[in-house]
Amino acid sequence: MTETKEDRILHAGKLLKELEDMKASIRSESIRSLLSETRRAVEELRDAQYLFDSGEKELIRLYERYLPYLLDILKQYQALEVSGNYEAILKSRSQLEKTLAQMNDTIKTVTKILPQDEIDEANARAKAEELRRLLEEQRNSVIK
Repeated sequence: MTETKEDRILHAGKLLKELEDMKASIRSESIRSLLSETRRAVEELRDAQYLFDSGEKELIRLYERYLPYLLDILKQYQALEVSGNYEAILKSRSQLEKTLAQMNDTIKTVTKILPQDEIDEANARAKAEELRRLLEEQRNSVIK
């Protein structure tokens, strides 16, 4: 479970190790290249989590559902590569390339969401404070 910010950051570290191990064991250069991109995206996400506290729902979904599922798919592909079934390997490789590209886009989107949530919250607080100040001024002018 990734209940706290620290848990999610630790979990990201473990995922990075698993992605690196998986990359080292896969023969396909295109898959290894996409896995390198996935690894960089997860690193950027992990680093962003140090700075921001928002996006919890997206992070939990990513860490507990999507990335473990991706690792399962990678393990299946790895076993397929060893099997030597060339036709199945080609078909699976094509599907996996698409899946990895989508995952990379998703991770990057979540990384962008983290600061945006806090920016939106800060803007909302600033607007509320401005409104409070204006109402206070109006109240004071009515009292005078």
